[in-house]
Amino acid sequence: MNRRIPGRDVTRDPLCFVRSCLAVLVGAMLASCATVQPVDWAARMGTYTFDDAVKEYGAPDKGATLTDGARVSEWRVRKGHSSAYVTGYPTHPYLRVEVPPATDEWLRLTFGAEGKLKEFKRYWR
Repeated sequence: MNRRIPGRDVTRDPLCFVRSCLAVLVGAMLASCATVQPVDWAARMGTYTFDDAVKEYGAPDKGATLTDGARVSEWRVRKGHSSAYVTGYPTHPYLRVEVPPATDEWLRLTFGAEGKLKEFKRYWR
């Protein structure tokens, strides 16, 4: 349904276009903001096991068993994504797009020989 305002063509008005884009952008940002409770890894020390980690995160992306029996495993918990920033005006013929490099978030968990969590580290690469 297209409403017409007398004396003004809304579909060709640059200000209306910018407002519409901003409304869509704000709506998308609000929809993408999920409240995720951070994990308290310090509270899990000594009780969390490798099996618990596999249940929560799936099979590890990387892993190794050390000579002392400890097990080091890494999970990619968040895949990096690129964001594009567009500068310019809707009616301007020149638009510039900037894309920053994407980094993945990784979690490295070390389990002792007894199978309990003894070390954790979050990093990005």
